[in-house]
Amino acid sequence: MRKHILLALAVLCLFAQVAVAQDPRLRKAKEAMRLLQYAEAAKLYEELLPKYDTPQTRAHLAEAYRKNQQYDKAVEHYAQIKNWGQLAPEYLLYYAKALLKTASCAEAQSVYDQYLERKPLDARAPMLRDVCAALEQLRAQPNDAFTLFPVGFNSSYHEMAPAYYGNSLVFASNRLSAKGDFLDLIVAKDPASTESLAPFATELNTPLHEATATFSADMSRVFFTRSREVKTSLESRIVPLDILTATRQSDGKWSKPESLNLTDAAYSAAHPCLSADGTRLYFSSDLPNGFGGKDLYYSDWNGSTWGKPVNLGPEINTEGDELFPALGPDNRLYFSSDGHLGLGGHDLFAAEMIGPSAWGRVQNLGLLFNSAEDDFAIAWAPDGNAGFLSSNRTGGQGGDDIYGFKRLHYVLALEFTDALNGRSIAPTSVASDCGATTLHPRLRLPVEGCCSITVQAEGYESLSRQICANESGLPGKSAYRIALEPEKVYTVQGSVMDQQSEQPLTGAAIHVFDQAGALFAVLVSGADGHFAANLPRGKCFTFKVEKGNYFARTLDERICTEGNQTLYVLNVVLQPFWISAAQMRRNLANTTALAKGVFLAGTPTGLEETAPFQLQIYYNRFSAEIREDAIPEMQRLIQLLKDNPKVVLEISAHTDARGDASFNQRLSQKRAEAVVKWLTDRGIESSRLFAKGYGESRLVNHCKDGVACSEAEHQRNRRTEFRVVEVLR
Repeated sequence: MRKHILLALAVLCLFAQVAVAQDPRLRKAKEAMRLLQYAEAAKLYEELLPKYDTPQTRAHLAEAYRKNQQYDKAVEHYAQIKNWGQLAPEYLLYYAKALLKTASCAEAQSVYDQYLERKPLDARAPMLRDVCAALEQLRAQPNDAFTLFPVGFNSSYHEMAPAYYGNSLVFASNRLSAKGDFLDLIVAKDPASTESLAPFATELNTPLHEATATFSADMSRVFFTRSREVKTSLESRIVPLDILTATRQSDGKWSKPESLNLTDAAYSAAHPCLSADGTRLYFSSDLPNGFGGKDLYYSDWNGSTWGKPVNLGPEINTEGDELFPALGPDNRLYFSSDGHLGLGGHDLFAAEMIGPSAWGRVQNLGLLFNSAEDDFAIAWAPDGNAGFLSSNRTGGQGGDDIYGFKRLHYVLALEFTDALNGRSIAPTSVASDCGATTLHPRLRLPVEGCCSITVQAEGYESLSRQICANESGLPGKSAYRIALEPEKVYTVQGSVMDQQSEQPLTGAAIHVFDQAGALFAVLVSGADGHFAANLPRGKCFTFKVEKGNYFARTLDERICTEGNQTLYVLNVVLQPFWISAAQMRRNLANTTALAKGVFLAGTPTGLEETAPFQLQIYYNRFSAEIREDAIPEMQRLIQLLKDNPKVVLEISAHTDARGDASFNQRLSQKRAEAVVKWLTDRGIESSRLFAKGYGESRLVNHCKDGVACSEAEHQRNRRTEFRVVEVLR
């Protein structure tokens, strides 16, 4: 039995043949074809050919041979047809399929082209226009994501149409029939063992055919196919099929099955598949006005009855037979067809459900699921990682067998997009421990594991992450989308101002040094004093700012371009070498400036007098020793001298008016010399430093001899200063 009743939607009934008005051999040949008795049909058509050598007879004979897998003889008779206009265009498809088995793909393509001339709007036209490329692509994509294995209960009988029933498997087989003539529903509690086999339900199995069961989500209701119990016309041995339903009772048995009455008794309804919510039933039928052969339909439950069958349309159905619909956990409809381009007779196909009655492109499941023979009736486990299918492929036990399959890994296509606008991105590098490549980024993600992946794309941040099979929603995804963040641009910007006038400084040079101390770049402030530059990622930088006649400064700020901060702002003030005495007096009156250690500069020729920089250096009374609390100020002076290697300074020291004037003069000189020695001991050239003590001769306030002043007022006179006396060229 070749796929038996459920592929042909017909059964053989034991009725005697009677004579008919026309040639009885012709009637017998047609009946044999309908009953899948192709060898008998071919014999009869061969006997009829001398008397009825018409395109129709040749085509029927060729089809009998093709259906019986005698492709050479099929091609021989198709080639002798002269007037194809008298035949339905579908016979050109059958001829082309026979050529694919016996001749070159190019010869088959010429016949496909003839078919498309007659039916240019066929939904399969894009594939049929280049069949050779389509088949080559199909064969070049082995499905190594799964492994396939025969179940332990296969036998020389027919085992087919598996369906999950909790942890058990229900299937159809004729192994329990007394003569092996009829299919029954059988349950296997352990698919690996024949010892767990038993009739599924004795109250459902009858002397008729029962097969292709589907269950409600709670397993309380079953739908299945049964041959109709009707009296058959003496002119035909074809018995249509029907879909029945039963409910599980409290005692575990099933209620009396009732027909869904989806079709008239003259037509068949078979291969039911119930949606998860129980409101839609998919099935196969030979209802008239379809697309040819058997088509797939659905019927919706309206609360009291099942609605009128709705054809799934030309995207799914063809001029051939579409059978055994099944819903997968990936929102796809699976089915068997000999009308879509495939690898064998009936192949397994799938189409994504994109709407209540709309379908995406039909896709062949490819090698492993399909063979050179017939593959049909697939059932998926709820997690989408395993299942069962039926096949009569070479190497089986006999007839139709059931094969289990198990997922080894997900084949996950990767898509990359811009995280800000969703635009598609072409990566420059994709690396993974799960087999991703740059040109074809796909992951072989283990069913119970993770993949580490690193993605790089020009203008985007490099991304490293793990993708794990247990991620929510991952099973069933045809593509995995990864959003990349635009590459971070690290920017330094700021301004340079004159400390005295608070006006922008144009033309100041900002020297940028890398972490090794090498000069990376030199920026120049504009007319508004501003500067800006982009810095490379993952490095650290320091800055030195200088301008002629201003003290250069090495900034304390150190910028490292990493993390989320991308903008760094540096606002720099530069102190001129010289200012007027009036400005000096304003600065001296500014206690805030003094507290910050603001420097006051001397004057060049032409200004009213030289103004000094004041240092925050303190001494014990009557002592010239530099105290510990003065060290930070001295360090700052060293840095200033290093930043400005061309300046020559006078280090000047002052006392208040209290005490003997000559003593104060000597003390101030010692203090100035102590500062110079401290600096030269730390590497500053002595030629750049001159020590000068002024005693109490240059008081900055009214606290002279005989004037009562506070300690703070006297402190202002006890000061150390320096002034620029020369700038070397």
